[in-house]
Amino acid sequence: MWADNPRQFIYLPLAIPIVISALALIFTGYVITIFHPKYLLEVYNNILGD
Repeated sequence: MWADNPRQFIYLPLAIPIVISALALIFTGYVITIFHPKYLLEVYNNILGD
């Protein structure tokens, strides 16, 4: 695939920050649920007004 279209390397600098930020958000959510299991659910319910 890379041999057919080497221009795809142009997108690599754009993709790396997106992947890093996605992993950071996933890890942050995981850490929050370890220490406060119902925190995200409470915040979600507060936003909805339930």
